Amino acid sequence: MERKKLLVTGGARFIGGNFVQYMVDKYPDYDIYNLDQLTYAGDLTKHKQIEDKVNYHFIKADIANREEIFNHFEKEKFNYVIHFAAESHVDRSFTDPEYSYIPMYWEHRCFLMRQKNSSQLNLFMSQ
Repeated sequence: MERKKLLVTGGARFIGGNFVQYMVDKYPDYDIYNLDQLTYAGDLTKHKQIEDKVNYHFIKADIANREEIFNHFEKEKFNYVIHFAAESHVDRSFTDPEYSYIPMYWEHRCFLMRQKNSSQLNLFMSQ
């Protein structure tokens, strides 16, 4: 049986990072992919204890880069996506729309990939 693949966006940040660590330890039979752009809020030092585990994989990528994201989806064929990537200062989105694009881009990308993969992709989004 093929291993299940879970993609976690924002996995180098506080909430996503804790979730990634939990999943890597709790589900050794799942491949956990941590996708993060590593901007001001991203920090991989919290993953030192899991970075050598065979079921942990890190992808440095920007979820707004459609081609790059689609390539990762095509290559890995993720079964599940849990979306934690977001700007840490939500209140900024009230005055600067630039801060609200991440959820919109990502949701659109995920729905396109789900459509392309005949609904075989399970999505969980936190916003």
